[in-house]
Amino acid sequence: MVRAEKQTTNDNEELSQEDYQLITTIVLGWFFLRNLLMKLTPEDYAEKVFLKIGKSNKKPATIRLLFDLIREKSNSMRSPNKFNQMLAEEMLDKSMEDVAQDMRLLQSNQKDIQHYLDSRRMSEMLRYLKDRHILKHIPGKQAIRKEMHRLPGRVGAHSFDRFGERFGGKPSAYKKTTQMESLARLLQKTKARNLVYAALKEANILYDYKRFMLTAFYIAQKKCKLADTSRVHKIIKAINNNPIEDWKIKSMQEQIANLDEYQIKQLAADRAKESIERRKDDAYFLAGLFNYDI
Repeated sequence: MVRAEKQTTNDNEELSQEDYQLITTIVLGWFFLRNLLMKLTPEDYAEKVFLKIGKSNKKPATIRLLFDLIREKSNSMRSPNKFNQMLAEEMLDKSMEDVAQDMRLLQSNQKDIQHYLDSRRMSEMLRYLKDRHILKHIPGKQAIRKEMHRLPGRVGAHSFDRFGERFGGKPSAYKKTTQMESLARLLQKTKARNLVYAALKEANILYDYKRFMLTAFYIAQKKCKLADTSRVHKIIKAINNNPIEDWKIKSMQEQIANLDEYQIKQLAADRAKESIERRKDDAYFLAGLFNYDI
């Protein structure tokens, strides 16, 4: 049963011509993604993508941050360090209190403390998102202060007094681009999400994508030995807000271990049919625009 959506002020809002153009762009992005995947085999994708994600910190962090930016209703300006703190909290199952405790324990090596990614990989990830017009880079104290003055609902001068604490000795900040803001705002509208979902479902694009991804994921766990539950958690955390218990992952792995190739593909097809009937997270619909390139 599809859960009824809670009504919001955006539910009855009429869509503009720009909204319809963005919806078309999203659906076309999915169309190209589906065609790209159909040229690959789930076996190759399992080895070249899922195994790399399982071994990497940067790739799942990039996917997770992208989805968080889509889900976020505001457009906060953040330093690289702040983004890193957010990733630590989400990807390491640590609260900010835990992270702060770790920092206190490692005070003697304060300059080397990172939260989730090391400095080089964090810079690479943010540059990747900037090059794809997802994030806008705001370098330098004067540019950041100018941007802070333009923020709606800006608080008083005390926020500027803590400037160094927020942005560090070599100030650098990032915020969503105008394009990304428009996409995130669009997907907060129920009517827009329903139109995208209906188009993807009617064209079988969503089913084909989900079946391919699930097949590759199951193959990665069986043939490519993605057996370490921490690696599976890393993949799941990249795209899902809800953690999955270890016993469920192990149960799934035990089930897959007893299946042959045909049965794995059949299981993926059955799960894909179930999945497309469930309500999707707003961020899910932008996978067709960005996820293929990660």
